[in-house]
Amino acid sequence: IARMGIDFVWFLPIHPIGITKRKGPLGSPYSISDFRAINPEYGTMNDFHRLVSEIHRLGMRVMIDIVFRHTSHDCSWVKEHPEWYWRDATGKPIAQVPQWTDIVDLKFEENETTLWPELIDILRFWCEHGVDGFRMDVASCVPMEFWRQARRSVTEIYPRCIWLAESSWFSALRRQRDEGKIIHTDAELYETFDICYDYDLYVAWRAAVPGAT
Repeated sequence: IARMGIDFVWFLPIHPIGITKRKGPLGSPYSISDFRAINPEYGTMNDFHRLVSEIHRLGMRVMIDIVFRHTSHDCSWVKEHPEWYWRDATGKPIAQVPQWTDIVDLKFEENETTLWPELIDILRFWCEHGVDGFRMDVASCVPMEFWRQARRSVTEIYPRCIWLAESSWFSALRRQRDEGKIIHTDAELYETFDICYDYDLYVAWRAAVPGAT
């Protein structure tokens, strides 16, 4: 792939997948139980270091998926920091999207001094292990002030780190805002991200390209 001109190798989440309420026998890599660990099915941290070194030797860079909107049900934070999660009337952690049954949602609001530094430290941790960029899952549904703080903190030490945001469709923007939930446009995300999915341009692109789907 290096000979094809590829300059970034992007990995879906590389972390251990939660067991509790796992979807199917394999589970979803977006249901994460430990954000600083490697899924043992993929190998060890030493294996990851060797992989990163080889990718760098070939003149490419490494991007990993970062999933900060939610965790698995059996992430240690659920017991250690229940206040970090959205909860129902009984105090049980929940997912704001009911069909996402294998995860529980982090609550960024009211946890700026505890949750936010922990998440930012995770980003710096992976930069220390050779990662050159992050694709931020559901970035549009995370507060912009968190992204500002995170970007500043990482850039202080790793200025060449590339930030890619998974942004949202217009329909999702309207629905989330009608429900009073946080969601950002591509234009807003470009304040802190280098690349977005550019859904803002998608409707115009479809209208301009014959047969586009």
